Amino acid sequence: MSLENLKIFKERFEFTENWEKKFKGENNLNNFIPAFSGGSLFFVDQEGNVSNMDIESGEVLWETELETTISAGIVAGFGKLFLSDDQGNLNSLDQEDGSILWKSFAGGEVLANVDVDAGLVIVKTASGFLNAFNIETGSEEWSYRSVAPNLTVRGSSSPVINDNIVYATFDNGRIGAFNLKTGLPIWDGAISFTEGVSELDNLIDADSSPVLEGSRIYTVNFQGNLSVFDAAQRRMVWESQESSFYEPFILRGVLGIISADSKISTFFVKNFRGLLEA
Repeated sequence: MSLENLKIFKERFEFTENWEKKFKGENNLNNFIPAFSGGSLFFVDQEGNVSNMDIESGEVLWETELETTISAGIVAGFGKLFLSDDQGNLNSLDQEDGSILWKSFAGGEVLANVDVDAGLVIVKTASGFLNAFNIETGSEEWSYRSVAPNLTVRGSSSPVINDNIVYATFDNGRIGAFNLKTGLPIWDGAISFTEGVSELDNLIDADSSPVLEGSRIYTVNFQGNLSVFDAAQRRMVWESQESSFYEPFILRGVLGIISADSKISTFFVKNFRGLLEA
């Protein structure tokens, strides 16, 4: 389908700004995003300033300074906050007052947000470690290390917990599924394979998190593929050559991807037939 065949919508929506608060630092890797819990919005900037704000009014409920450089933004869950610093530490804070509950070494630099469940915090490092920490004590419960290439793109993807399984993508262009409680690998698959002759040609980092929809898992990597896996069959069921650092998106039966060169491609989820390229 071409752009000429699309309908023109003339509806317009106006947005009103309710409140604004400025923070310091940069967000070049897009890993500083707010976290939400109850009526609160939590945010941390690169310099370690953590704020708890009322969602409706923007009123600051509490602030604390961690006195360390933050490498990945904030995650809220089960009454706690989780963030990573540039020394490779995972920090846990109390949502009520911002006090530090525990700090644990994650195994290396962390550039992506963690995922949490009632018992464990799952962390993926830029060096390819996937680690699980006890949510109450910060003790390491299990660790897995992927086979990493010599040269990678500076970026990382967040792990995803679903139905007691951890899904994670790695710099070697693969996706893995792991038992949440034990860390034992359940299955893995290649999003794409290396095809070049130089290290630059063979950069196939998967720097976007897998997207789960029903029994399907949607993944993409750099200089590789947009690939769809079936969780029950534990194998790839479809692929299309793409190169992207961004998560695939699914909306109203349409699968979309924004490529590394800002091209948008969409497909019908039902049969993967191409819909639009722009």
